[in-house]
Amino acid sequence: MAEELISELRKLLDANQYGEVINFCNQKLAIADSENFDKFTLAKIYLAKGCAEYDLGNMSEAIENYNLAIKKDSNYHKAFVQRAFYYYVIKEYQSAINDYNKAINNLKN
Repeated sequence: MAEELISELRKLLDANQYGEVINFCNQKLAIADSENFDKFTLAKIYLAKGCAEYDLGNMSEAIENYNLAIKKDSNYHKAFVQRAFYYYVIKEYQSAINDYNKAINNLKN
């Protein structure tokens, strides 16, 4: 189930269908408890939603979803990389550096 979900998210993101990504993520998050998604799957859903929001220019929603991805799985390096890039774009350089370091440390473990 999780692999199919992630595969579908990748297809939508690759096709730049950001509104569809957000809708898909919202649908999956609404049933997450009944489907018993693991923390890594939930983190991937939040990250995909954050990336879609970012690409649509919805910065506050993007950072909220990056934070939720990290909250769900604090070892998910890709979430730290995306949040670091967000911080870089808004010129919060120290926050960006901190998140890039967290991502690197998570890769080492």
